[in-house]
Amino acid sequence: MALETSTSGMFKIQVLTGPNWAAWKRRMSAVLSELDLFKYIDGSAPLPGILVPTTPTPAENLAIAAWHAGDRKARTRIELSISDEQSLHTVRDDTAKAMWDTLRTIHEPHGVLGVL
Repeated sequence: MALETSTSGMFKIQVLTGPNWAAWKRRMSAVLSELDLFKYIDGSAPLPGILVPTTPTPAENLAIAAWHAGDRKARTRIELSISDEQSLHTVRDDTAKAMWDTLRTIHEPHGVLGVL
């Protein structure tokens, strides 16, 4: 059986199928880091706030637009690197961090079994 791969620019990794979570996570983290997009999945680049919600400044609007563009790129990289079955888990997620957290919750062991 041939392995499904995702080619994204100069990167080529096996798509996430479930059992390959650990390897996929390591490689996808590397890709996102190289592209300066990892900050969108680790929470270190939160959506910029607005001081006065009814009247955002032009600078605030630019910061928000830039954040959405970066998050969209990170979501696209993830979406193109997961199988159709895995994408069913993330269909309702609206940020790259939400997608990553969903996949991590599903594939990483929790509790006592996670320690073994």
